[in-house]
Amino acid sequence: MKLEFRIVAFFAFVMFACFPAFSSDLARNLIDDKTKNHFLQVFLPTPEDVISKWEKPIRIKVLGGPIFQNTFRKNKNFFEKMISRKIVITDENVNFLIIFTDNIYREAFQSGSVYFRSFLKTKEEIFDFFHRTASAEELSSEKPSNVTFRKYHKDMSMDIVVSLQSLDTKFYNDINQYVISAVLDALVEKSPKSESKFEYPTVFDKDAKDLSVHKIDEDIISLLYRDEIESGMNRKKIKSLFR
Repeated sequence: MKLEFRIVAFFAFVMFACFPAFSSDLARNLIDDKTKNHFLQVFLPTPEDVISKWEKPIRIKVLGGPIFQNTFRKNKNFFEKMISRKIVITDENVNFLIIFTDNIYREAFQSGSVYFRSFLKTKEEIFDFFHRTASAEELSSEKPSNVTFRKYHKDMSMDIVVSLQSLDTKFYNDINQYVISAVLDALVEKSPKSESKFEYPTVFDKDAKDLSVHKIDEDIISLLYRDEIESGMNRKKIKSLFR
């Protein structure tokens, strides 16, 4: 019995010595510095910022015509793999609504308002938020190109996203990348204080000619959805995980 105990104890010691208790890629520095820095610049540029992400399955509805709905369905596995979350396309208990439209004002105040009322408290709240968001964008003398409403749980996980995406015909020659770019902009919450954007051009960049998603952006989105990174974490906590 004593010999058996010693062998087991020795084996346990070797296992403990060879494998650290926290053996993720974050702890073992298998993520390169460029990716870490890009992650911080996009999601946590200031000490006041905190991580916000989905902590539950996404129940999505896509409006805007069959071409957008079918394109989203074709890319659903791509989005699921990137954020490590199940995405269900449904008409019931929707917590993510994305509308492709040629007139975001019409959608906000007419046809879209029936959907917003299922997410937000009152029609007046919707109109007030929309006006404030649209007016802020118009201060730069540019017509608002998209408006996104978000609601969060107390731990900063996302509860609701409603996104209006205005159409730009110059990208109709590549509708697949158009939809991918628009959905990623709505699906992943970037810090509003961030001066650093994703490397890939979005559908709202005036000079964008190619909407292909860069690998480093795929990497930081996948990194955001690692189990070690939780909603509500700030820059200091994330940097400690990166060490």
